[in-house]
Amino acid sequence: MKRRVAIWIVKQMRKEFDDRTILEIAKNSYHENLISWDDLLLICHEIEYEFYDWFAEKPDEEKREKCCVSNDIPERVDKYMNQYVEWISTPFFKEEIAAKSKCEAYLKCQKEWSKASFDGDDESYDKWSEKGHLLRDTFSLEDWLELIGQSTGRAKYEYTRMMNAKFPQEAVQERSKSAFERYLEYEKRIDALQDEDKWKEAEKLEDEQLAIRNNKFTKEDWLRLIDDAKGSKRAVYEYTRMMNERFPNDNEQSTK
Repeated sequence: MKRRVAIWIVKQMRKEFDDRTILEIAKNSYHENLISWDDLLLICHEIEYEFYDWFAEKPDEEKREKCCVSNDIPERVDKYMNQYVEWISTPFFKEEIAAKSKCEAYLKCQKEWSKASFDGDDESYDKWSEKGHLLRDTFSLEDWLELIGQSTGRAKYEYTRMMNAKFPQEAVQERSKSAFERYLEYEKRIDALQDEDKWKEAEKLEDEQLAIRNNKFTKEDWLRLIDDAKGSKRAVYEYTRMMNERFPNDNEQSTK
């Protein structure tokens, strides 16, 4: 169970029960092996309940036995987990967002849930937020890099942390490569798709490639790209112009 799912479940349960009853339902669900210990902790976190360390360190079987609570409430957490599955199966979540990339689609969702939050529209906020996060769950490494390239400050740090958690080995490899090297790697992939007449897939990769060039290139990467394009005066001119737009101060210093 992801934390945002636990948040949604607790929000639904609070429509019927107080937090003490929610804790009892969650404990009985764990006792009956319907949820895991980690799931229980996520729910407890949302209702601000903590187990003692000495209890948390006990073996799982012993904890399940101790989590039995006597009451007349038949509800269990799995009921709300099923409701969540039904909720995200509605047409709203299946509708695709018109965008050039998953990153762009995610940012559109982010814009919508920010607007809903400002308007105090909780239902719309929940829907757009979950739609965006479900989309983000499917991100490839390239999608994460595009999102990170468009982010700043705390958001950039958090997105980088999440990407590295999902792609630990790839992240290590990516950090060892320059943006220019990652940019060039796209060329062969794009050419192969075009040879197979897969133009839409090739166009998507071209967008990802441009995102790396426009958002990740350092001055050194631009200079390598310009050097690589020496066979075309037009390409050298355009790349030099774009580099100078991004690094105007460096250009001024070089002309003094």
